[in-house]
Amino acid sequence: MDKLKEATISAFEKALIKGDKAGCSIILRDLMKSKTDYKAIYEQLLKPSMYEVGDLWEKHQLSVATEHMAAAIVENLLSEMYLYMKPDKLTGKKAVIACVPGEYHQIGVKMVSDLLENKGWESYFLGANVPVKDLISFASGIQPTLIAISMSLHFNLPALVDMINQLRAQFPETPVLVGGQGFRKGGNEISSSYKNLYFAADLYELEEYLNNEKL
Repeated sequence: MDKLKEATISAFEKALIKGDKAGCSIILRDLMKSKTDYKAIYEQLLKPSMYEVGDLWEKHQLSVATEHMAAAIVENLLSEMYLYMKPDKLTGKKAVIACVPGEYHQIGVKMVSDLLENKGWESYFLGANVPVKDLISFASGIQPTLIAISMSLHFNLPALVDMINQLRAQFPETPVLVGGQGFRKGGNEISSSYKNLYFAADLYELEEYLNNEKL
């Protein structure tokens, strides 16, 4: 596993908080050109930087405007990274990916979508704040191999449970994967409460799950 330098991470976080989009892009491109594994960039650079922004916002040390700006920069960087990826051959497997209703943070689940596409899956990324009925309607037309749900805020755990219950009623055998920043405060034991429900703490666990499960 590639290990990013602390100086690189620190420089990126400072540029991100300043709104220096060009500076963030230069750091990202240098990493991609050096063939740094994209999962290392996600897990060691982009994700912890956004966690830091979120923590500073919770402590009232950053404004909502700055938090939104940082999120927009990271989403643009994900689009840049996508251009460097060389997906495997299509597997015929399909995933529907969405956020819990009331969730407006979609960066983490976009990373999941990109990883799946890089592994040859067809990824249907529905984004933030997806109503359950619309998710079910869309998935019914796709008949996915996997449904992935992100929860970024822990207080949305009841909404996640409700979503899972409705998905289980409609798709009793389809594997459902859950994850997201909201689980930093607990709740990952939810995976033991349902059949074919799995929790992945990061992209490495997701990749291990994909490699080991017969999907």
